Amino acid sequence: MRWDSDHAVILNDELIDVAREIIRAQSSGNVYLATDFFDASINRIGAWVLGARSVQKALLMALLEPTQMLMKYEASGDNFARLG
Repeated sequence: MRWDSDHAVILNDELIDVAREIIRAQSSGNVYLATDFFDASINRIGAWVLGARSVQKALLMALLEPTQMLMKYEASGDNFARLG
């Protein structure tokens, strides 16, 4: 759980890491993602759209990562291939 009540969700490293963890753990069916926009200094509809798109982009980036291949390289000790 992450709570930050005064900012809109943006696509940043932290959000991408959360999405990667969900996908790598194969927990997408067990995790509920919710966004909350409390910042009154910006347009709420704009904040909602920005947050929803950011979460979608982070999940897409995580889904496009070749997780099974990376796990195979790591298990075999082929660190150069994993980094590549």
